Amino acid sequence: MAMAMAKLAILILAAAILAGTSNGRQGYLYELEVKTANDALSGTEALVAFEFYESSGGAGVIRLVDGDGALFKKGSTDRLMFNEPLSFKTCRLGLRLLDTGLLDKEWECEYVRLRIEGEPSGQFPGEVIRKFRVNQWVRPGKRVQIDMC
Repeated sequence: MAMAMAKLAILILAAAILAGTSNGRQGYLYELEVKTANDALSGTEALVAFEFYESSGGAGVIRLVDGDGALFKKGSTDRLMFNEPLSFKTCRLGLRLLDTGLLDKEWECEYVRLRIEGEPSGQFPGEVIRKFRVNQWVRPGKRVQIDMC
């Protein structure tokens, strides 16, 4: 029960932060396509942190996604979309598992495809697409980083 309450508190905090920074249709549309491997026990119900950075490592976008429900199941391809006021030339991906349950201590991710669509007058007009090939297990307490810089 305490773990569920902690997970709920993290999600509420993340939603409050995002509600304060997201400005609807202004800014940039981020679209993630996330492929979970089809191996036994490869899915997760954990809270997954997606971290995107530029080459200098300075600017970043971090998105927390709860694996409860239909997301990140064995063999699934999940699509997630969100708005951010900032965009940058993303070339690094970090993945972490937070608040894992008793049965799902790890997650096998094949890839994360990131598409950033900008405003025509924005800093990065048009769209930017990166496909980060992960092909490894993400374990609690260990950050997986894919560097394409």
